[in-house]
Amino acid sequence: MKSSCLARKKGMAIIIVVCLATAILLLGMSYIKTIQGQAGRNTIELGAIQADLLAEGIT
Repeated sequence: MKSSCLARKKGMAIIIVVCLATAILLLGMSYIKTIQGQAGRNTIELGAIQADLLAEGIT
């Protein structure tokens, strides 16, 4: 009787750990996608700023 109770607790602990690991993995993937999306936009904005500064210097 006592060993079956311990087995249930261990089984429940495994489920909780797997759920938490999955949640952390999803948050990490979302964070990486956000960072990658911003990097491309910042490069485009930097190019536009550089073009504006170059145009001001020429005129």
